[in-house]
Amino acid sequence: MDDTGTRVDGENYHCQILCNPLYGAYFTTARKDRLTIIDVLRNGRQQIYRINEETLGLLALFGVSQRVAEQVRQLPFQQDWSEEDLQRRLTEQIPDLNQRPRGRIPEAAALAADRPDQGRQKMGDSDSRRAFAGCLSLQAGASRRAYSSGRIWLK
Repeated sequence: MDDTGTRVDGENYHCQILCNPLYGAYFTTARKDRLTIIDVLRNGRQQIYRINEETLGLLALFGVSQRVAEQVRQLPFQQDWSEEDLQRRLTEQIPDLNQRPRGRIPEAAALAADRPDQGRQKMGDSDSRRAFAGCLSLQAGASRRAYSSGRIWLK
C-alpha cells in the first residue's frame, strides 16, 4: 500500500494505491489518517467500532493517557457501534476529552472491531494482515519502534 498526492478540482487529495503482483486498486481520499486507510482496506464497508481489551491495549500503544484509558474502560465492552454512537458516548461520558485522544479512541476501536477472530470477514492470510498493520503504523503515524516490536494489533 502506498499513497501519492493528487489534485481534484484544485483541491489537494491523496491517491491510496493498494496492489499485489496481480491486482491494483486506486482510491482517492481527502485524508490519509488511520481511519481512512482502514476504510480503503475495508473497501467502503460500513465502519464499526468496539471497545474491548484490544482497544485499551492500542490506546496505550498510541500514547493515550492512563486516565483516559480508564474512562474508556467504563464504556460498554464487546458492543458494535456506529461512528455517531461512539462519538455520542464519548461526548456524554468523557466530556473533557481533548482532540488527540478523541481521534485515537475511534482508531483503536475500529482496529479492535475488525479483528478476524471477532467473527468478521478475514482480510487475508497472516502475512497480508501483518503488512496491513505495517501500513497503518508507517502511513498514519505510529512509531517505527512500535511496529518493529510486533505489538501492532495483529499477533
